[in-house]
Amino acid sequence: MQYHTMSDPDPAWQSAIADRNAVLWITLGGAKLPGTSVDVYARLLAQSWNSIYFEDGSLLDRCFADAENLAEELSFKLRRLDGQDNELARLTGNRIGIYVPPLADPVEDPAGFATRLDMFRRVPQTSTVFVISDGAAEDLSLVSQASRMLPDGMREVVILGGKRPAEGPRAKRAVHWTAEAATLAAFAREAVEAADSNELRVRVRSGTGVADVNLTKALDLSYPITDRFQIVRAAELTAEVEATEELVQTLLTATGFDTRPYAAGIVYNRNGAILHDVRRALKKFERVGPEATSTLWIDAEPASGATTALRQLAFDLARDGFPVLVADPATVDFDFQQVVAFLKSTREVATDQSDSRLGEYPWVILFDAEHVARSAEFVTGLANGLRKRRQAAAVVAVRPHVLSDNSGRIKASGPSTSLGHPLHNLILQSEAEAFGEHLNKFLPLNRKRSSQEWGKFCREAERLTGTGKQSLFWVAIRFWLLRMPNAEEPLRQWLARSLQVVLEGSEARMMAVIATAVLSRYRLPLPLRLLTPDERVEIRDVAKREAQGLGLRELEEERRSFISFPHPMIADEILRICLAEPAVLGSLGVSQCSGLLDLQLHVIEKLIPRDSMGYAEVIPILEELVTTALRVDPRSAPSNYAERERIVLMLELAPDSVFDSSEVFLHHLAISRRHLAADPPPTAFWEDPAAVCEQLELAESHLKEAIDLGLDRENESQEKPLNLYVSLALTLAVRAEFERKIGRSDEGDRFAESAQARYLQAQAIDPDNTYVLENYARLKIRQARETTESSERLELLADAISLLDWEMAVDDRNDREEVALEEMVRAYSMLEHDTGLASVRALASTGAEAASVVIARLLAYPDRFSNQTQEEPRLKEAIDLLKRIDPATASWRSRILLHELQALNDPYGFAARLEPLEELDALGEFPWPLKLLYERAILLYQLGEHKRGSEHFQILRDSISSRSSAVFIPDELRFLADPRDEFRSALLTSLRVTKTTDAGSSYRGIPEGWGSTEVTFRPYLFPRQNIRRNDDLDCIIQFTTFGPQAVPRSEIQYGKA
Repeated sequence: MQYHTMSDPDPAWQSAIADRNAVLWITLGGAKLPGTSVDVYARLLAQSWNSIYFEDGSLLDRCFADAENLAEELSFKLRRLDGQDNELARLTGNRIGIYVPPLADPVEDPAGFATRLDMFRRVPQTSTVFVISDGAAEDLSLVSQASRMLPDGMREVVILGGKRPAEGPRAKRAVHWTAEAATLAAFAREAVEAADSNELRVRVRSGTGVADVNLTKALDLSYPITDRFQIVRAAELTAEVEATEELVQTLLTATGFDTRPYAAGIVYNRNGAILHDVRRALKKFERVGPEATSTLWIDAEPASGATTALRQLAFDLARDGFPVLVADPATVDFDFQQVVAFLKSTREVATDQSDSRLGEYPWVILFDAEHVARSAEFVTGLANGLRKRRQAAAVVAVRPHVLSDNSGRIKASGPSTSLGHPLHNLILQSEAEAFGEHLNKFLPLNRKRSSQEWGKFCREAERLTGTGKQSLFWVAIRFWLLRMPNAEEPLRQWLARSLQVVLEGSEARMMAVIATAVLSRYRLPLPLRLLTPDERVEIRDVAKREAQGLGLRELEEERRSFISFPHPMIADEILRICLAEPAVLGSLGVSQCSGLLDLQLHVIEKLIPRDSMGYAEVIPILEELVTTALRVDPRSAPSNYAERERIVLMLELAPDSVFDSSEVFLHHLAISRRHLAADPPPTAFWEDPAAVCEQLELAESHLKEAIDLGLDRENESQEKPLNLYVSLALTLAVRAEFERKIGRSDEGDRFAESAQARYLQAQAIDPDNTYVLENYARLKIRQARETTESSERLELLADAISLLDWEMAVDDRNDREEVALEEMVRAYSMLEHDTGLASVRALASTGAEAASVVIARLLAYPDRFSNQTQEEPRLKEAIDLLKRIDPATASWRSRILLHELQALNDPYGFAARLEPLEELDALGEFPWPLKLLYERAILLYQLGEHKRGSEHFQILRDSISSRSSAVFIPDELRFLADPRDEFRSALLTSLRVTKTTDAGSSYRGIPEGWGSTEVTFRPYLFPRQNIRRNDDLDCIIQFTTFGPQAVPRSEIQYGKA
């Protein structure tokens, strides 16, 4: 077997030793190495080994007897095993066995020989075996014999101390380390010390297994990511944690992520299918790197134990060697740039230390349901943003489970998938009993519950709601199992009794508790500074009472205090109880409430006017409220929409400091005003046009102020300018429609033009944004309805249809397909009714562009416009129609459609596909769809224009971060194709290596015939031990969203070519 010589240790060995997954073997020759003292051997024995094989029994005796300062430690940690009296079977506890193999002849001493073989069978097949030897084949004979006892040989053998062996044990990896025994002793000691230190060491997969990498230098101490995320450290994975009742209580009551219950095995693991799916998704990074970055969803009902499941997943993945960032429960805001900077720094730091390939094996970033609720835009866009910046990461997040794939489901931009099976809060009685049986293993006798008690608790935790049966099993278990007073009662009755005790006698206490419940219902903590001094004292007093039963807890973040209930469903139960409590309602100044919404609005009405609502730590909570509890939207919040006037009047009472500093508040107050003006309540007040105009003027003013605030803050803007521009356009469009309605057509036209200008501003920011495209198309349709000129109507509807088609093309989540098709059908219906499709066809035959675009879509997509049609698409006819358009009158509408239809008609007709894109480029300034920019760059490569293709990809890499849409490379463009068979198969080519010194894993080279244009490649994908400059590699060229990349020819199996 050929041995690879190394002068420096592999970092993966450090993890193996720290995890006690390494074996020490000292041969007879190794026991006699010159210059190696008994103390050196004793220091070796004292380290954290899985097991030790020591062939020289006499030297072992001397180590135990003569080693300075170590004899007592060795006697405590180690147990010598010679194979007498079945002692091999009696090794228990954490003591390390030292096997002294008998030098027995199989004929003369068959029993001794059998004992030796039994010892050899105990070498763990997954371990790294460190062998101290003189390197001679004879000296390695017993190690070689042991390797042959294992079905696949040893995983890794490291021989040191002597010369490089000519032959030796059978192993998947064989290394000759040019180090002495003393070096191994020091290295092993450092491995254990590093695992126990406070340095930021994480476990990372490497080419040879896993390694512990020190990422301390990657932390920006002035702005540490650990303020927002918890990182599972290597030391937490190797700690020996005893399962105790205290840890059970920690698991059930801790708000943060304490890894000890997970390390001790206390958690009842429900993660099997989820963990399997995540591992499968992470495996893709080995092949395609950051291209595999995506969002992985855990679908879960409220109170289904998702937090524990998420943390168990984080711990399991960290143990696998995938470093994890777990969002802290108290974090209410995130910084995308901070995450990007940290991931880049960790890659650079890890690359300096090892071959860990941290750029290919991703970070896993995990978010609980409360983060998705509070920071949905950040969480849903994180993976797509990281993917565009070539950062390898898997974003795992908990989202509410819905029964069907409808608009109520939270979706991520870019690639995403659901993991395993949804987590439900209703559990079977058998599952409850199995969970109880598991937990009883760690509880003292007085805490254990029988299977009958677990079953009863499971039944009593169920309740009927307006949406069906639900269970509080996972929420209430902490109260029931830890035997709070009266915990044997049904949960609702017990909470009501506890609430009555808490609220006795103090209106300040009532207000503080019910305000906390309202915010906790939306997973928001209540800032103590929002409360009056009396309320603050009262709520703190309640939270400090261990037997209060409500689970109120005080949180600290950056020297600011918050109060909250442990779960939204507990808060919901408390509010339902309060609906029937006259004293609570009286403290709000009402005698009754019509329901939860009415109650919560009364509470918020009391809070909004307070000066403290404008404090820095309180404003983010108000911003969350206006996007959740106070959101006005006829589709997503119909109950709130019915109360739109009340909500607007309430928000008007906010302190001036909120109006002066919060873009989010201004934006959502403007949205509420727009809905109120567009659909005012049927009262006399709203019959006055001035009242409607006032709301729209105020909404316009709020939005302009928010835009100005964002410009002042530059990169610290709280709201995306694009969203503000679209809201302003929508407000102006409502104003235009209202002005026309009351007979002021000129004013209506003026506001309509202003609305269009705002849409163009938004489209310039992000051309592929579906929110922009859909609303811009609706504006065009409304304008077409208002105009009396048939030619103008045709132009407007052609624009609208093209914008809607653009929206459907970039809507990778298919969220808006149905709505876009409805609008498109409406546009065609207007053409049929007002102009007549026959007239439009006649115009198209003359080469009129707007008419040609309209008719070409009908020919190409007949199924979109009639459920009964059996007509086949007439692509060639549609293409011919578009080609007849005079180039002088052609616009983006016809060029984009022509490219689209050429691709459908002949995917491999690359020249025909590129031509309309080149014509589009010649038209001048135009906000190109991202998909077309990618296809143009790849088509240039396919047709031999490598330099232009490289320049286009560079422009894409510089601009992609500002785009919202995801990009998917079509199968026919996935690989550089062979023109000799009309581009229908991948071109088999070769590459000359030009650079091997880049940080990370990507080397560079020039494909044959590409002049000086380089591509990247990952060296570990190619079946070569060492790749050097000027080497020639057989390869194919694969296109990713980052550009061309050389891969082995075997990669064709992963894509179509």
